[in-house]
Amino acid sequence: MKIMKIILSLIVLFLVGYGLSTSNEEFLPYALLGTGVLVLFTGVQVSAQEKRKFDGYMFLAGSALFLVYGGSLILT
Repeated sequence: MKIMKIILSLIVLFLVGYGLSTSNEEFLPYALLGTGVLVLFTGVQVSAQEKRKFDGYMFLAGSALFLVYGGSLILT
């Protein structure tokens, strides 16, 4: 899971960096979806811990917002 988070983080950083350097907003929805998946992975890891269940649920709710918004940008 840790390696997947690192690889996904690098992909998201590349997409955002490319968009900023070229002023191209074409990849913004994919960067948002990648961010949503990263927050989802973090939420799953945090909610698996015994002490911080609420924090994990908040990460999961936040990832849902990223995923829904990014998905709606792709569909439009």
